[in-house]
Amino acid sequence: MSSTPKLKFFGYCNVKVSWKLKNFSSEYFNNPNFSLFQSPVFRVTLSNYKVAKFKLVAVRNRNTMNIFLRKDTEDKYYDEYSNLIIYYEMKLRDFFMSELLNRAEGKIEKMFYEHKLGKCLSSKDLSRHIPHVIKDKMIEIVVLLRFIENKEESTYVNTIMSNQYEKMFNNPDYSDFKLITSENEEIFVHKLFLSARSPVFDAMINTKLLEGTEKRAKIDDIDPKSLKELIRFIYSGRVDEIDQIANELIYAAGKYELEDLKPLCVRSLGINISNDNCLNTFVLADLFMEEDLKKYTMAFIKFNYDKIKNSEQWKNLTKEQVKFLLDKLMTPDQDGSNVNLVTTITIQNSRAMQPQLVIVNNDVTAPVIPR
Repeated sequence: MSSTPKLKFFGYCNVKVSWKLKNFSSEYFNNPNFSLFQSPVFRVTLSNYKVAKFKLVAVRNRNTMNIFLRKDTEDKYYDEYSNLIIYYEMKLRDFFMSELLNRAEGKIEKMFYEHKLGKCLSSKDLSRHIPHVIKDKMIEIVVLLRFIENKEESTYVNTIMSNQYEKMFNNPDYSDFKLITSENEEIFVHKLFLSARSPVFDAMINTKLLEGTEKRAKIDDIDPKSLKELIRFIYSGRVDEIDQIANELIYAAGKYELEDLKPLCVRSLGINISNDNCLNTFVLADLFMEEDLKKYTMAFIKFNYDKIKNSEQWKNLTKEQVKFLLDKLMTPDQDGSNVNLVTTITIQNSRAMQPQLVIVNNDVTAPVIPR
């Protein structure tokens, strides 16, 4: 027995964390050994009103400081954090809001105890900003976090039966119908499978039989790969490499009324959203009335608007499309509130010696992880 995704979307949350370290320069230079600065715990509200707890940890070894995102081990939802996908962007600023180095960004696909966000600062980097840092005795670490909850509520399917059915996929043995792709490639199918799973295929097959025409149908409005995976799903309930074809496959799922395929496409589109494809994802979500995906995409676009507004995909939009999108983004939700952009959390170590200072061996290069 194996699990397959149930028809569920996922939760999401956008958070901006501002961590201010006061008297940082004196702490940085006066301690010759390993230093560990921990931020106070900050809370992130996930779906079903669950609250996840995190902290930022700045670790210095010799001439380099790294920033880690760490879980709060006392959190009762600690074990569920492994289901989170986290996108992050980090930057470091001085008192005058000037960035001290290039920002770091990335994706955390599996969150365990902690994850390194990147090298935040080196003594060489700091030396170029010593006048500002020493004068103002404060640096600010800003981290933008986008949380996606992988809420796969699982059901169980008979793997043996599913595998047996898949063996019949595109198998000429006992096939009684053919689909012809736009590239004139034949896909061998069985009328019983197609008719049982899709009312559109059922009508198509019956029409062909009543007309007495050859037992084949040309499908030229779907690319061949997506059509093959559509048929594979009919036979086995799974799709190969869905992330590569989700935007095409959701069209096919809608046309052939495969309602249990659409959520898999929606899930793939949401989890793989990026600055390069978010506008297309928004159009798809609106077209197929996928409200969860549409709301999530709108939040993503606002969260990353500064990057998207100058992109090629934005420039290629028509004036009508831009107006439509902006109107949608500014339209309040039914509860009267606008689409939630970012929850901003400001935390700081208020006193000079309050950051937790840990002295360990010189060869330690990462935080000591409790066992």
